[in-house]
Amino acid sequence: MTPLNFKIIQQLNSTFFKVQNDNEYGVIDNFGNIRIPMEKRDVAIYSDDIFINETSCRTHDQYGDLGKFEITYVLVDVNNKQLTPHDDYSVIEPFDLTVGLAKVERHKRIGFINNEFQETIPCKYIDTSCYFPEQVTEFKEGVCCLKYAANEFHYLDSKGRTILKAHYFLALNFSEGFAAVEKRLGGWGFIDEDGNEIIECQYDDAYSFSNGLAAVKDKRGHYNSRQWGFIDKENKLVIPFSFDDVKPFRNGFSIARKGSKYGVIDILGKEAIPFIHSHIDGNETEPSWPYSYVRIDDTRFITGKFNVYLTDTRIPHRY
Repeated sequence: MTPLNFKIIQQLNSTFFKVQNDNEYGVIDNFGNIRIPMEKRDVAIYSDDIFINETSCRTHDQYGDLGKFEITYVLVDVNNKQLTPHDDYSVIEPFDLTVGLAKVERHKRIGFINNEFQETIPCKYIDTSCYFPEQVTEFKEGVCCLKYAANEFHYLDSKGRTILKAHYFLALNFSEGFAAVEKRLGGWGFIDEDGNEIIECQYDDAYSFSNGLAAVKDKRGHYNSRQWGFIDKENKLVIPFSFDDVKPFRNGFSIARKGSKYGVIDILGKEAIPFIHSHIDGNETEPSWPYSYVRIDDTRFITGKFNVYLTDTRIPHRY
């Protein structure tokens, strides 16, 4: 075996090691064989035997002055063969195993690659996930909503086929057969899977349907209260406008706020946890936000999904 003459050796997994000499990086296997030659670009593990190479460069403006640093990525295999169709992606996210696609970004436009590293959905869409946390997972119910241009959103399946074009100022993913959409001057409403506007755009804000209900914020133009309530799929106001903030229902419960106090309501609008707390948060890092309760006698007991803080202390309180 060739002697290892590297300044830094870092284990990536049980088979491969990242090696470094000054500003050059490479990959060797556990027998000391060089798999990715030393280059002036960083390398990290992407999956078991796929690596992601990172290149940093300083751009120049139109006058030739130095601009900001730009970082680009490319996927390569254990033989340093390029896998992705381009070597200048600004984002390559992990694969979503439910649809077999990975989100990529190139030239400030997003798309998706499949497990054969082909761009199933070309990088021609505008990323809106930073504005809508619901969109972070991208695909929901097998369909992805992407902004194509001003006032135009495309709903695509995992094969990249456009199944619906929606001409709205904003649009969200489908949930329970409906998608929340906004007209710039007309407020929020809901369309069905054929693009029909089933619930007229009239609300000041809206969340997607969950547990059969959608949170909506007062009708457009009613600025005195601007509070949240919940409607059903017939646009019937099931839970009145009485909350200053709400979260979508998960497993039959919603975190809500009245003034500065937080509580939890059930799908009938009844208080499951009274509005006396300075803060309540659920497991919102998970795309499904799986709020979970068990009943003990006449009390609801929080099973690790919520942290509830009393108004005057930071000691968690259980129900």
